[in-house]
Amino acid sequence: MLGIPSSPVFQYRASRQKSARVYFQALENVFLSETKADVQNEIYIREICIREICKKTSCKVGVLLRLRNLIPWYAKLQLYKSNIRPHLTYCDVVWHFCKSSDKKKMERIQERALRAVFKSKSETYSELLTRAALPSLYQQRLQNNVLLMYKVKNGLLPTYITEIFNTPPKQYNLKNADFNITRFRTVHYGKHSLL
Repeated sequence: MLGIPSSPVFQYRASRQKSARVYFQALENVFLSETKADVQNEIYIREICIREICKKTSCKVGVLLRLRNLIPWYAKLQLYKSNIRPHLTYCDVVWHFCKSSDKKKMERIQERALRAVFKSKSETYSELLTRAALPSLYQQRLQNNVLLMYKVKNGLLPTYITEIFNTPPKQYNLKNADFNITRFRTVHYGKHSLL
């Protein structure tokens, strides 16, 4: 599995069952609760997972760089799409709100891989993406988030995922009334966290 460490943080703590609300049941039964220590542990685990993803994909890009003169570009593009990009997009809905430095690091890995595929040093990153007919990782994450919210709104997901999102009672047909927007008191555990 994709570098997810097996640690006690991933296990649900029965002693906090009453005080914590369970948010996710994914990534091998990962449960995140509302306490500050658990949020800090979740952020730390997310950083570790992203670091492991970057390390693994960077090694695979290095192999692709060594093969750049041996196989044609279309074969290298297929290797990239089948062996490297899935690691960069796996569970991206969960870690979408990571640090911007981690996001840039993953985009640089994709850029490096596309430069190895097309043997290009002068083209820009956007030109490489259009040539490969791929969206950027950021655009892919946004698309996956929109797809998730569509599935939540239409009831196409299991109940343990749809219960995470608060939906208001349908009294009036108002714009943007599909989900409740929570208010945040702090910046650190606010808008860009999983709480």
